[in-house]
Amino acid sequence: MKKMIVVCGVPRSGTSLVCQGLERLGVSFGGPLIPADEANPWGYYEHRRLLELTTWLVCCEDPEHPTKWFTPEPLRRSVRVRGRYTVEDEIAEVLVGEMSSVELFAWKTPLVARLASDFRHIFSHIEVEPVYVHALRDPSAVYVSTLAANGGKDTSEYYSRFLLTWARMVTETRDLGTAHEVWYEDWREYGPQIVLDKMADALALPRADASGLLKEREA
Repeated sequence: MKKMIVVCGVPRSGTSLVCQGLERLGVSFGGPLIPADEANPWGYYEHRRLLELTTWLVCCEDPEHPTKWFTPEPLRRSVRVRGRYTVEDEIAEVLVGEMSSVELFAWKTPLVARLASDFRHIFSHIEVEPVYVHALRDPSAVYVSTLAANGGKDTSEYYSRFLLTWARMVTETRDLGTAHEVWYEDWREYGPQIVLDKMADALALPRADASGLLKEREA
């Protein structure tokens, strides 16, 4: 059975940095990808078409605002039939196409934990074994970064709701059977080479040079 790496984690937890490391290890993210911008000049590593389709799974009436799924409540499932095909069919088709042209494909999607049963069905249907890489970061730091990125209002109620959502997503992701966890703080505490080597060993990939990973982000 062919393997595929799935990068997941709460937004603002270093998922893009993990993807940057995986790219150094020779993993492909396909494309086209969401382009880099001022908020993330190193790139999001999010597959444009797959992001559009997964967004439709939970908020098809407003696909321009995928943050609607970032909530401690159970997700409200959307209508998933578009013409002759289901959204799951379309996701499966894109994944098969991407995996057919590369040795190892990776997909960055935090939604995989929130819609675990749906994704298990997709992976089983296309006969692929997902290998989950979970990006983690101190929740207080994630909260501050989220406020800065989204312009949220810092209140005790908002913070409590955020913590509930963070805890739920971390628990759901770990329940998937994570192959490897990468804490954002470790990149600086231990250095990018050690973190990248651990990632390579956990995923049975050849080690690679991590020079410049953090320097590029701190420039």
